Amino acid sequence: MPPPRLLPPIIVLLLLAPPAAPQPAPGSEAAPQQDGLRCLRGVKHDLADPNGRLADWDFKNTSGGAVYSYSGIGCWNLQESRVLSLSLSGFGLVGSIPSSLQYCSAATTLDLSSNALVGTILPALCDWLPFLVTLDLSSNQLTGAIPAELANCRFLNSLTLSGSSRAGTAYRAVLRDGSALTVKRLHSCPLSEKAFRAEMCRIGQLRHPNIVPLLGFCVVEDERLLVYKHMESGALSSVMKKKPGEEAPLLDWATRLRIAVGAARGLAWLHHGFQVPQIHQNLSSSAVLLDEDYEARITDVGLTRLVRMAPGEGGDTSPFLKGDLGEFGYVAPECASNPVGTTKGDAYAFGVVLFELVSGQEAAAAVGTVDVTGEGFKGTLVDWVYQLKASGRIGDAVDKSLRGKGHEAEIEEFLKVAFACTQPRVRERHSMYRVYHALKSIGEGRDATEQFDEFPLAYNKDDSDTM
Repeated sequence: MPPPRLLPPIIVLLLLAPPAAPQPAPGSEAAPQQDGLRCLRGVKHDLADPNGRLADWDFKNTSGGAVYSYSGIGCWNLQESRVLSLSLSGFGLVGSIPSSLQYCSAATTLDLSSNALVGTILPALCDWLPFLVTLDLSSNQLTGAIPAELANCRFLNSLTLSGSSRAGTAYRAVLRDGSALTVKRLHSCPLSEKAFRAEMCRIGQLRHPNIVPLLGFCVVEDERLLVYKHMESGALSSVMKKKPGEEAPLLDWATRLRIAVGAARGLAWLHHGFQVPQIHQNLSSSAVLLDEDYEARITDVGLTRLVRMAPGEGGDTSPFLKGDLGEFGYVAPECASNPVGTTKGDAYAFGVVLFELVSGQEAAAAVGTVDVTGEGFKGTLVDWVYQLKASGRIGDAVDKSLRGKGHEAEIEEFLKVAFACTQPRVRERHSMYRVYHALKSIGEGRDATEQFDEFPLAYNKDDSDTM
């Protein structure tokens, strides 16, 4: 049976909010420069800054040139301190959206993404910042309805409020009974409504304990909304970035291994549970979601087809076109010359996720690392790990929080599986059937080896897939 279609009221759930009381406009008596300084002082006062990213906001020198050099701040010019942009993404700031932003009334950019902000989105935000062109509040812990008053941002052309991927932007919707859903709004969908419905039917039938289930969909004119079960702990990529003392603790080795086994089980089923394999084509640690028990589930299955036209359908609007088959750092090397999604391409991306799990680093760049000469390393996570392996220092790739705790043998075998996934030559790369069984073997004796006999892996095996 196809998943139930949700009716347009879901849009009301997402976009409407109770009317808010009018908010005061920025003070008109102060000069624009003084308003900008008042804004920044309030932001620094209202938000905790555990990483010290706002340390250079000392306000000792308040000339335009000095404020222009503050971290994340852009001004109109060097002669005045009127704030044009606040780009504070990933600063680790904690708190609610500061009301002092109302004094940055000339700002055109506000990026507070990837912090630890809580509370609601202020309805008066666009009244305070009427010239906003770019607003990004994604990857925080904001709650509540999306204010309808955001429509007052007349010049806004880039809005990101929740987790965003290449295929679409995800919103957390809370129903009246308190249960939560994830609603993904596709950036673009060139498929006709008939073709879209057919894809919904196909994707809705993909049910597995390690796949995020599609519960419904909504079609309203050009809008395409997909409704999924909400995964309470969020994306693996976000959880891995959290530091000690934050809401979620650092992941211990047993949890990381269980996540790897669960994600491998789900991807292996997509590849080997059907005569025609289901290829993901955009796997990353952001596509591995965690439920309240930190069990892994793969999301965005089948979305590539929804945002990419088949040959001959015309158009060139998809972010997946022109060989761009995945996030930077996860794309297999052969895609440079043969931009076609394959199971071995998925396996490569999964190997990168394994490297992230064992190292605590991000795929696109190994931050704070050094190369074999002691210089700061510039390259992807895969580049860094392979360089360490070649120099006999693979132990340096292991997350410091995992070292010296008696897991060395398991971590060594885990790394072998990751290297087997990321072999440059496609023929030497392991299939997900083999990867899953190898990880399951490492997890024997833990709760990571649960059997799902009702989901056999019977198809598309390599000659080497004999266990």
